Amino acid sequence: RLPYFSFDLETVIDMIPGDMVVNAIIVAMKAHSNQTADPIIYHIGSSVRNPVKLRAVRDTSYQYFTKHPWINKDGIPIIVSYVKVLDSMNSFKRHLTLRYLLPLKV
Repeated sequence: RLPYFSFDLETVIDMIPGDMVVNAIIVAMKAHSNQTADPIIYHIGSSVRNPVKLRAVRDTSYQYFTKHPWINKDGIPIIVSYVKVLDSMNSFKRHLTLRYLLPLKV
């Protein structure tokens, strides 16, 4: 359970299903199997085909887990809330100061 994330809601990310990633890596490994033992780095991306913003990921996750909640060990549905977003380094530092540093000084 994470109380907050530090990211910009307008950031565009590339989400690719795991099976597509695995298949692409297997094909790349086969294609390069006869090459030397130099390290090979593989990168898989979908380019600008289906961009998604982190705001959509947050909103969709909230909607899904509100309609289909996880159940805890006692059989009680877990209530979700929107993820608190710290969208700048200043807000992140301010949160750490207020939440963790100041209580230590009291």
